[in-house]
Amino acid sequence: TLGIKLYTMPFCRDVELDRERIEIMKQMFDQCKLEGGIFIVSPEHRLSLENKQKELYMTGKKLLSQDIGDLVKNTAWRDILDESDELLHHRYQLIYAVGGALPLPGGPHRWRAAQ
Repeated sequence: TLGIKLYTMPFCRDVELDRERIEIMKQMFDQCKLEGGIFIVSPEHRLSLENKQKELYMTGKKLLSQDIGDLVKNTAWRDILDESDELLHHRYQLIYAVGGALPLPGGPHRWRAAQ
């Protein structure tokens, strides 16, 4: 063994965040740094966290968004991919929608041109 403590933090955008939960996350990151540990987070969980920050901003929760933004910005992330050809295949690409649905600019013209 290497004697390095491993931390995990799965995350999805459905999680309701408040100042208390963000502070707990920050404490976990600080504890990991203090102990010289390694945080293992899958790329999609990290992207969900980044998108949650954007979602909070767009819904007017700017202070919470800033707290998450500081957490993301002040953390050194490294994506480690195993079997990258398979992982980077288009069928595994996730689309994270933020905000309400809007019509495409010039949509009716595009559809007529395609016909």
